[in-house]
Amino acid sequence: MWGIRWQEGKSQDHLPRLFFEVIILQDRFASLVTAIAPDSKMLQVRALAGGVSAQTSLVTIQDDQGNTRKLVVRCHGQKDLELNPYIASHEFRLLSHLYDAGLPVPRPQLVDQDGVFLARPCLVYSYIPGHTLSTPADLSLYLKQMAETLALIHRVSISELSFLPRRAEEIAYWLSQAGTEDKTLTLLQKAWPWRQRNKTALLHGDYWPSHLLWQDERLVGVIDWEDAALGDPLADLASARLELLWSLHAEAMEQFTTLYCQANPVNTADLPYYDLLTALRVAPKMKDWGVEKTTQGRMQAKLQHFITTAMDRLER
Repeated sequence: MWGIRWQEGKSQDHLPRLFFEVIILQDRFASLVTAIAPDSKMLQVRALAGGVSAQTSLVTIQDDQGNTRKLVVRCHGQKDLELNPYIASHEFRLLSHLYDAGLPVPRPQLVDQDGVFLARPCLVYSYIPGHTLSTPADLSLYLKQMAETLALIHRVSISELSFLPRRAEEIAYWLSQAGTEDKTLTLLQKAWPWRQRNKTALLHGDYWPSHLLWQDERLVGVIDWEDAALGDPLADLASARLELLWSLHAEAMEQFTTLYCQANPVNTADLPYYDLLTALRVAPKMKDWGVEKTTQGRMQAKLQHFITTAMDRLER
């Protein structure tokens, strides 16, 4: 967004052009605010860090009574738009459904599918005050809230969510394109299609600590829903398990799994397959995450433990 443009280290010759671009984008954000709240004016726009699949900005507005509030403006990246040109409107519909169901998600305010305001599709939703939490004071309570919230997501009615992709179709395509050079991959390919023993559920698609917001160690928000799909809840469970292994340890991962199954009893017979799939899909991406070599080495070791444990469970 426009706030980032001033940090590009351009020469003085570029300042007039950059100034012009900033003014244009300011006007576009101001028009967006007017469309959402005609009685309000824009006070500030700043880029939010953390996302890699979208450009996200925090907009502070003030109404004619002097009251201020914050909105999040999210413009999906080109890769997401190529996969699904309607991702902004689909995420708006999904957030509306989840908010109405009482889940801790941002309240959607506006979707601009045609890119009228910012020259590309965008979604606007309420700002949830909170922060990510990597070192909880009470680990058991932290894991319990994570597990119970994921269970709530998986129990949401999906009757109005037919526009979401089917995870089984995505898995089938990935397995068909992945080659056969790895014995673990070959095992998955030969076993596919896995028998779905659980009821099809809404999947967040990327449920991990950085997509959860907390206030006073209370989970208050689940964000970043662009990877949502319909499928076996084990897909989300496996992804969260690996992330907890990386961010915490194996005991926390297994405790989370137990707590989730207590909150949402599911058949976990095929969980090793989903664990292996999760591991194989993220492994090639790790080199691009920008983590230091020591950290990456620890993550690689934990990933290998994750794979070995899943293989052992399949061999029993």
